[in-house]
Amino acid sequence: MKAKPCFLVVEDDDNYAALLERSHQLHADTCQLKVVSSAESALDYLKESYSPIDLIIVDFDLPGMNGFSFIDCIRSLPSRKHLPIIMVSSYSHTTFIDTAYSHGVNAYIIKPNSYEKLVQLWKVIIDFWLLRASLYPIRLR
Repeated sequence: MKAKPCFLVVEDDDNYAALLERSHQLHADTCQLKVVSSAESALDYLKESYSPIDLIIVDFDLPGMNGFSFIDCIRSLPSRKHLPIIMVSSYSHTTFIDTAYSHGVNAYIIKPNSYEKLVQLWKVIIDFWLLRASLYPIRLR
């Protein structure tokens, strides 16, 4: 049996993380979800975990290391540098979004402001990243 793809979510807002997990339940048969509350926790998980990660979803405003610095760290890890990264943030200025892309995000999404829009976002993410896009072919550990 093929393992379900796993998404790593880096989100420090407990309420938003709970909404993400709740909206993910509608697609739990499609992918697994691992939620951590800081960039440092995510890096520790990526360095120490034997569980493959197929996609990272990261907020910008995080305690300690911000989302850009986290992305820079990921892109410097030989075994993880090909992971697709989506930044989901409330910032909508084009300069900020350009900066996110210059740090290596594969997609930038402005945070949905309702549960219904978050459910729609999960459907879009799963449809594109799992069903349409060709992810890096080797599930690295």
